[in-house]
Amino acid sequence: MQPDTTRSRIMFVDDEPNVLEGIARSLHAYADEWLMTFVNSAPKAMEALAGTPCDVAVVDVNMPGNSGLDLLAALKADPRTRDIEVIMFTGLKDRDLKRRALDLGATDLLLKPVMTEDLVARLRSAIRARTYREQLRAQQARLEEELVRSQRMEVVGVLAAGLAHDLKSMLTVILGYSELTEQMLPGDTTARRNIEQIQTAGRRAKQLVAQIGRLVSGAQDERELCDLGAIVSECLSLLRPTMPDTIDVVWQPPAACGPVTADSTQLCQVVMNLCLNAREAMPHGGVLTLSVSECELGPEDIGPDASETDATARPGHFARLRVTDTGIGMDEATRARLFEPLFSTKRGQGGAGLGLAVVQRIITRWGGLIRVTSDLGAGTTFDVYLPLVESRTEARCISGETTHAGT
Repeated sequence: MQPDTTRSRIMFVDDEPNVLEGIARSLHAYADEWLMTFVNSAPKAMEALAGTPCDVAVVDVNMPGNSGLDLLAALKADPRTRDIEVIMFTGLKDRDLKRRALDLGATDLLLKPVMTEDLVARLRSAIRARTYREQLRAQQARLEEELVRSQRMEVVGVLAAGLAHDLKSMLTVILGYSELTEQMLPGDTTARRNIEQIQTAGRRAKQLVAQIGRLVSGAQDERELCDLGAIVSECLSLLRPTMPDTIDVVWQPPAACGPVTADSTQLCQVVMNLCLNAREAMPHGGVLTLSVSECELGPEDIGPDASETDATARPGHFARLRVTDTGIGMDEATRARLFEPLFSTKRGQGGAGLGLAVVQRIITRWGGLIRVTSDLGAGTTFDVYLPLVESRTEARCISGETTHAGT
């Protein structure tokens, strides 16, 4: 039989049977709220609690053999029972008793005889104290995890800052030699077109290195008007050679789609991350489909029940990038952690767990949002929404032009 986890567990320990019987009768009305057990000695209490710890123990102080204080000390010394809230129960009027009990870790002390209402109030207070302690412990564990994660991210930032300079130098050499090679090739040839693709990828990589430098230094990203469809087309021309023959790439260019405000290098990074994740999700092949379209999101689409990734988005007109794969899909637990930094389902296989966390950061920075739908065995769809530029005045301001007004 499975243990009852819906009710708080309370144990009463007293060597007088009539006291235990009286407590059982007075608390009979609370049987649906608490799971109560009654034992008549400290050794029996320790034996029972070693198997099934309770939430609260009400212990008589004056018992033959091991006293209530001995039991209290034993409970607090055992890691399995130290979190139990212990209320000492006594008919003695020893002024020093309460201090000794509190020093040993007791939650409270009651004098016999006790009114049922007072006992119920003290029990509920002890249960609340235990609940608060468990919540604080869980919060502390989360904070410790976040601290470790932030320290790891700090290390990543330091490494990135150190590598940025070296990468920039190497990319300069790559681009320089590719330009020299391009000048040696005739006009319309496959080799020249391949060199042009190398140069495009090299320039994007150089911009990405500059972006890392801005991120580390805290400088602002470059803001510009971007044609989302054109950026997707450019990224796919770079990615297609990396796709296995078992994956079909279907690109549905938009008939018309307005500009968005973003950093073109970052948008290229978003597209590549999503496509590479889709490739990894289709180890046995499949179809990768990309499309760009305009849509409108109202308050009901971005409301109080929206995910944290929607925090910066506002209702309005959006450009939507949809990336769909027919791969293995994800379960609910994986989807819940999808955008966590350093979370990866390919740990030990080269997965760093940073790609989708970076994607989320980029999209939310520009007032967009990202939605994911996926089921095991049914593939995955990422919908990325970026606000459209609504007016020519806004477009001129973004591009650096100055508008004048007045007489």
